[in-house]
Amino acid sequence: MKRETSKKVYKFICFAIIWMNLTACGTIINLSKGDYTVYSGVKNDFSAIQNGGVLGVLAVIDLPLSFAFDTLLLPVTLSK
Repeated sequence: MKRETSKKVYKFICFAIIWMNLTACGTIINLSKGDYTVYSGVKNDFSAIQNGGVLGVLAVIDLPLSFAFDTLLLPVTLSK
């Protein structure tokens, strides 16, 4: 019983860490570089999808999150 609970907790922690790392990472990376291009996170995701591979799959997951985050940060990117 205790072993099953620890497996569930471990899976949840792994899932939470992966989810936090994927959340709009294209947008955050560009802003940390000082790139204030409009919808830059979405552009990064589309280029990763076109290149394919594992990053392309992750970019498909990240795309709606980057779109939402880029939209929220639109006033910031347009003011720069």
